[in-house]
Amino acid sequence: MFRKIEDFQHNAAYNSKATQKVLDALTDASLKQVAAPGCWDMGTIAWHIVKTIPEMCGRTGLTVDGPEEDAPPPQ
Repeated sequence: MFRKIEDFQHNAAYNSKATQKVLDALTDASLKQVAAPGCWDMGTIAWHIVKTIPEMCGRTGLTVDGPEEDAPPPQ
């Protein structure tokens, strides 16, 4: 639970930087890697993160630039 807006901002900034580090570390080879049988590959997980942000914000009435929910992943 956040008690102050600054606490939320600090947490959001930390998580944003950590997520960006993970996305930056992905390679063409790692995008095809699957952690366990029947699970999404890393590329699908990364694309899910990218397109979920504008989708979730849109449900709150906020407009955030980004791909549509059903947009295919980039090549």
